[in-house]
Amino acid sequence: MALDVTGPARPLGAAADQAAYRILQQALANSARHGTGDARVELDHTGPDFALTVTNPVHGTPRRANGHGVIGMRERAALVGGTLDATRLEGAYRLHARLPYGGSPSCPAY
Repeated sequence: MALDVTGPARPLGAAADQAAYRILQQALANSARHGTGDARVELDHTGPDFALTVTNPVHGTPRRANGHGVIGMRERAALVGGTLDATRLEGAYRLHARLPYGGSPSCPAY
């Protein structure tokens, strides 16, 4: 696994921090299960939102582009006011999440 960090780390709110952790955990599990090589993790602290990207090589025909794991990650991001996109393009699978630093104060992370 390769890790790239852009910008100085900034603290996330508790809900957003938990969501980021669980999204990364599921993305790496999916990468190990379905990928064909090392995953690349990018953490970007430079924008108004925290950005997390996981990219890994894949080959062959995708089994499912949006299985239960991706649906759950998308729901986690949405619960804290963020977004998550998952795409497969040119032999790679890319998951990109954007989470607000404060997170949603009205909704606890699960």
